[in-house]
Amino acid sequence: MEQGSLLPLIRRWWRGLLAAAFVAGVAGYVIASSASPTYEAQVQMLVGPINTDFATIEAAGTLGRSYAELARSRPVLTRAIQRTGARTTPQQLLDDEAVTTTSNDITRIVAITVRYGDAQTTAALANTLARRVKELAARAPKEVDVATETLMSQPEIQRLDDPQQEAVDDAVARVLNPSVGGLVSVIDPAVVPDDPIAPRVALITLLAAFMGLLIMSVVVLLRESSSPGLADEQALAALPEPTFLGTLAASLPRREGADLITDAALPDVASGHRAVATKLGFFDDRSRVRTLLLMDTVDGERSGAVAATLAATLGDAGRRVLLLDAGTGPQGLTNVLDLVGTPGYGDLLTDGRESQHNGNSEELELTLGGNVTILPSGSHEESGVLDSEGAKRLLKRLGTRYNKVIIAAAPMHRSPSALIWAGVADGTVLVVDDRRTTEEELEDALRNLRFVGATVLGTVVAKIGRSRRRFATTLGLE
Repeated sequence: MEQGSLLPLIRRWWRGLLAAAFVAGVAGYVIASSASPTYEAQVQMLVGPINTDFATIEAAGTLGRSYAELARSRPVLTRAIQRTGARTTPQQLLDDEAVTTTSNDITRIVAITVRYGDAQTTAALANTLARRVKELAARAPKEVDVATETLMSQPEIQRLDDPQQEAVDDAVARVLNPSVGGLVSVIDPAVVPDDPIAPRVALITLLAAFMGLLIMSVVVLLRESSSPGLADEQALAALPEPTFLGTLAASLPRREGADLITDAALPDVASGHRAVATKLGFFDDRSRVRTLLLMDTVDGERSGAVAATLAATLGDAGRRVLLLDAGTGPQGLTNVLDLVGTPGYGDLLTDGRESQHNGNSEELELTLGGNVTILPSGSHEESGVLDSEGAKRLLKRLGTRYNKVIIAAAPMHRSPSALIWAGVADGTVLVVDDRRTTEEELEDALRNLRFVGATVLGTVVAKIGRSRRRFATTLGLE
């Protein structure tokens, strides 16, 4: 996929991408919110006195590492669990790394960190472990005396002279005597945490939304890479003909009473349609294009919207315009303007019945306000065959009474009459849906139009804005 095609791809799929991100984000939020919370509490202890000699400080730093390991020992953990009533086991705490300890030889600070699913129990476990370590460090020195006596009775020590033996005895006392180097003080007890540290609901929600967006992006890329490509402005501009010229906005028309209501009154819409009408030569009475066919590639909705807006724009400029609805589907102008069942061109031209009304369409034309008149599709069947010679005569007669005739046709795959109208109209503009019309379908439609001798003036990409039923349309002209 080319780099320049990413922007049109995003424009086509942005709703799906946002929906995927939203759904994944909501799912992540629900899962994270329903997960059991985890709280964290920490207690800090100081080993040894605050102010003492260097040797005692060094001994206290060494003991700090021992106390840190002691806090994670099974007997100490079992005692803490029993005292706090925590619903866990020493093995679970060790396996989950729920109890971690750190020691610093310089500062002599030993920190015990506990993670658990209940805030009160978390703080209680941390403080209980600290108290237990303090109790063990403050035990009666009988064991220390036995260890010291055993060490001093070793032959290696006995061979030393008296001053050296005394120095060894002092060193052992500084290391093993809890009243000096092994003194433990709780300097920062654990407090009950206010908020859990896990799950991090906001982060999980964002990550889930991102994953949803990423997965949807991969799906879109796979789908796009396996498809023949969708027609868009870039694809139209790349065609040798017709030429890409600009962008329009249009919406489905509606009626209020007998008036035609479109977005042509909006400044941006009106200026865009006036510019395109100028390029088509619609403001030049000598222009050869007096009858214009707008052919839809999807369902007739887009061609009707563009035709009605363009007609309203020309009507506001003082041109007398006839809208001829050649659509046969439920999205055609006749249906949209609530004219179903009203006689129209089908009663004149289909199945050779032109003589039924003597070719006179005036009594079938309905004024929509201003300078715009409509000739509905009529009561013909969708399978009816359009009389091309009758269509030529009808357009010729209409051309004597109107400045411009704009025909909104059904898709050629829905009704063959669209190609017949293309063959008799002065010019044709193909209306494309960039979300559903592939480049292959666009090329096939252009070939069919040229096969019937249609004068293809341009192509139109219609983009539906669902919030306001708006269409952004791009025209390319020869």
